[in-house]
Amino acid sequence: GGPKGGGSAPRVTLDALAQSLLEGSSLLARSAGSAAKKARGQDKGDAPPALEVARWDVHPSVALVRFSSMAAQRDALARASTFLEDAARARTVVERLAVGRMGGAALYSGHNMRSSELCAFLDAAVAHPGGLAPAEVELKEALLAAGVLTPCPHSACGARAADERSGAVLAVASGAERGEVRGALLHEAMHGVWYVCESFRAEVESYYRE
Repeated sequence: GGPKGGGSAPRVTLDALAQSLLEGSSLLARSAGSAAKKARGQDKGDAPPALEVARWDVHPSVALVRFSSMAAQRDALARASTFLEDAARARTVVERLAVGRMGGAALYSGHNMRSSELCAFLDAAVAHPGGLAPAEVELKEALLAAGVLTPCPHSACGARAADERSGAVLAVASGAERGEVRGALLHEAMHGVWYVCESFRAEVESYYRE
């Protein structure tokens, strides 16, 4: 399908993502089924890749990114989250910091952002000394392969959001305590609904105005 139809990424339920995170198993192998797993030589005990990209089945414009560990998620999204959400350092491309020196948005259990906002960070980071970190490049390439981003020769990072209006990225990492994983996934899912559902967004904004 086209950019809004899900690209090459499979559509999965939040329940499937939650199970994958809690089991530490591959999300895409689970969605592909046992026959495809055998064809790829995957067994249940195989370690999943550092990141996997799928589409939320009920809101396909929302990409679900499963990270195999908190460390993998930090490597790929800590700087982007700081750039977009940190009150003190918003719109600043920070240096790659050791975990002990990170704070605020960089250490969230999950992350959410519009696809276009992620591209704004990627463009800024490319122009920053040192450029993109390897994990940030890997994430960009995975989102391009999934159709979440589309090639754009006119942008600094070489990509733009395939769905500029409602495209979004939700990320959660495996490896944390079960309650934290479930809480993070629910929290990020509500952000996903906010990105794509105008009526829900209007209700939330009305609540906070009152």
